[in-house]
Parts: sequence; structure tokens; C-alpha cells
Amino acid sequence: MRTTQTLVDEFAAAIAGPVRPAGDPIASFQTGLVHRPAVVVEPLGSSDVAAVLAVAHRRSLPLTVHATGHGLRAPADGGVLVATSRMAAVRIDPVQRLARIGAGARWPRSSLRRPRTACDRPPAAPRRWASPGTCSAGASG
Repeated sequence: MRTTQTLVDEFAAAIAGPVRPAGDPIASFQTGLVHRPAVVVEPLGSSDVAAVLAVAHRRSLPLTVHATGHGLRAPADGGVLVATSRMAAVRIDPVQRLARIGAGARWPRSSLRRPRTACDRPPAAPRRWASPGTCSAGASG
């Protein structure tokens, strides 16, 4: 039988970020959802995420990712809630025109602090390419 403290200890040994028992229900942006996970993990980077996935898989635990709370369709009950808020780094390389935006970054941080030339429309691009002051981002593994 696994206890919450056993899970906390196992995740804490595997990752550098904070791990805690859920305790009180956790509200999200979607006010109709209340999460009641067994454990909340806050990875600091991709190696922490990989370790969380490995432990959750080994223990057959359900896993829910919680960034800003938008888009969650089902509550995280009894498993692992991965809170990405500590993975909020925004790095922009204007020379390569490459932006790396962490899973926990919020739009004001990612759009307002970029250099003006990093994601602007290329000279030959049509006018509908992007609105001034915005930058689209994708994800890669």
C-alpha cells in the first residue's frame, strides 16, 4: 500500500524541484474544477519532468499537467499534479530567430520582454504574418 508520504519521498528523491502532498483542494482557472491529487510536483526543467514521468509510470499513477489552469477538462484526483509554474524561463536568440518558452511562462512575460526584432515579420512576409508586438511559439521535445 502506498501512502502519500511515501509518494512525496519518492518524487523528492527523483527531482530537484519541490514536492508536496496536495493537502487542501487546488483550484484552477477553470472554477468548475477542483483538483485533489495525492502529490504535487514542481519540476525545474526537462530532466525533472522525465523523472516525474518515470516514477508515475512505474507506480501506475495518473498524471495531470497544470500550467496556468486553462484547458483542463478533468480534475486531477488521486494521482500526480505537475505544476509547471517554476519552468517559466523565456530565452530569445534574435540572431537565430529562436525563442524557447518554458511550460509555465505566462504571456505577459513571454511577449513583453522580447527584443523588438526577435519575432517580427520578415521583410518579404505578407502583412497578415503577425500583429505588431506578438510572437507565436511552438513546442519541441
